[in-house]
Amino acid sequence: MVDDGQGLKQDLLDNDGCPVDTVLLDAIDYKGDLEAGKDSFVFKFADKPTVFFSCQLRVEPKDADTGLCVVSI
Repeated sequence: MVDDGQGLKQDLLDNDGCPVDTVLLDAIDYKGDLEAGKDSFVFKFADKPTVFFSCQLRVEPKDADTGLCVVSI
């Protein structure tokens, strides 16, 4: 999520880790079991001097056979 520090907020990813707006941030690249990242363009809120970023990480188990994430319900 990005925040202008004055109450205006914009999600970058949804609850499943998928991009909300691929212009701001495209799909995350998972490079290993515990490594992920993504290059992005620089952006800010119009007429605002600052941008604050916050994130929350969630670790999900992977299926031993397929290597895919197990969907938890």
